[in-house]
Amino acid sequence: MKVTLLITLLLWCWNLNAQLNPFYSTENDQYGFKDATGKVIVKPQFDFAWNFSEGMAPVKLNGKYGYVNDKGIIVVPPTFAYARMFSDGLAVVKVGTKYGFIDKTGRIVVPAIYDRADNFHGDRANVSLNKKWSVMIYTFKKETK
Repeated sequence: MKVTLLITLLLWCWNLNAQLNPFYSTENDQYGFKDATGKVIVKPQFDFAWNFSEGMAPVKLNGKYGYVNDKGIIVVPPTFAYARMFSDGLAVVKVGTKYGFIDKTGRIVVPAIYDRADNFHGDRANVSLNKKWSVMIYTFKKETK
């Protein structure tokens, strides 16, 4: 009982400190973002929205995918056929029928030549080309503040 209560309390506290969460509005058939208290921070305006990762969230608008910041400002215009959350500074995007990787400015840093691609973990990502999987190692300079 005490362990369950402790876990519940920890999860609740973690959620209060969590970034924004996507939500669906039946009023206009769009997605927006709420904070942990349920307050709408970004009004529903997207066809679909994912969770935030590394300060950005993939969103779908007019059939294309891009990224917004926590104010709902589009920071990478929706030009991709598909997009995933950022992981270790890069995100998988689909250009046409192939996958590649972008940085947080939206610049393609690994060309979209792969049939499938997984998120980076450190400097490595699994990629598939011609039905053969391999591990890509990508060394890049991380952002400094």
